[in-house]
Amino acid sequence: MQQKLQDHLRALFRGHNAQYSTPNHYLRSVEHLSVEFFTFREVYALLFDADNTLFEHGKPQAPPPSLERIASVLPCAILTDSHHRFDEYESKTGLKVVRTQHLKPLEGAFLDGFEVLKQMYESYRGRNGIPDADLQIHNVAMIGDMVAKDIVGANKVGMYTLKVRPVKYLSEPLSAHLARYLGRASRLFC
Repeated sequence: MQQKLQDHLRALFRGHNAQYSTPNHYLRSVEHLSVEFFTFREVYALLFDADNTLFEHGKPQAPPPSLERIASVLPCAILTDSHHRFDEYESKTGLKVVRTQHLKPLEGAFLDGFEVLKQMYESYRGRNGIPDADLQIHNVAMIGDMVAKDIVGANKVGMYTLKVRPVKYLSEPLSAHLARYLGRASRLFC
C-alpha cells in the first residue's frame, strides 16, 4: 500500500496527472457552503475531511450551523483513515463517520465513503429537490483542506471537489505540513 501511495505522488510530479490536483472550487471555509450551491451543481451528497476542514486538528467540536442546515437536506459524512480519534464524534454531532482501511489519497478510501453515502441517500431520495434516482459518483462532493490527500483522490474517482482553507495551520502534526507542502509543489511542477 505504501508503494501505491509513492507511485501516486511520483505521478503528480511527472505532470500527467495535473488535473487531479486542481479542485473544482475554492472556498474560505465550510461556513460558506449552502444547499443551493450544491443543488445548482447537481451534487446530492457530501464527504468531508475532518481535521482542519471542520475543526482544528485533534479537537472535534460541533459542526458549523451552515453544515447542520445542509445535513438536514443532503446526506453528509466525514471520511477518515484515523480510526481511534472519532469514536465520540458521531454520537455528539449526528454526522456519520466513515472509517476507511485505505489511506487517503488512494481511491479505495473515497469509494468506501461513496458506498456509505449511497446507503444514506436512500432516505433522502425524492425530497427537498433531490432526484428520485440512484446516486452516481459525480453527484458526490469531497470537501477538504489538503490537495495531496483530499482533492487528488476524490478527483481520481470522479467526485466534485472543494478545497477550503485550513481552520488552523499550526495545530497540525509535521506529516500534515509535509503533505500540504507536496500539494502546493505539485501545482507548481505540473
